[in-house]
Amino acid sequence: MLIKIKRYNSKQDFWLLDDVRKISVSERLHFTTGHSMYDISIFDIIPKSANCGCDGVNSGCSNCKHFREIICRTNSGDEIFIGFDTIVYVLNDNGKTIEKIVANHND
Repeated sequence: MLIKIKRYNSKQDFWLLDDVRKISVSERLHFTTGHSMYDISIFDIIPKSANCGCDGVNSGCSNCKHFREIICRTNSGDEIFIGFDTIVYVLNDNGKTIEKIVANHND
């Protein structure tokens, strides 16, 4: 499989990872819950100064932004931990989209 991560700044269009065998996708997470250390961090939508007044876990507010985490296992057995706030496309080996994973959208 291929993982295609959409970019919205940094003068890049997307990142592409290949040789992926399995992926695990988190639910939408509140940005205020903090971040783990990622192998790849793509945070193009959430401003670096993002703050909101809610606890980020049990409640949400109009200032909340969301992100998602993906763990990819490659064919060689390595794991890649990705945090993103954009869109990820999961593609088959021929480049056809089989899944679209959205971190931020209007509820």
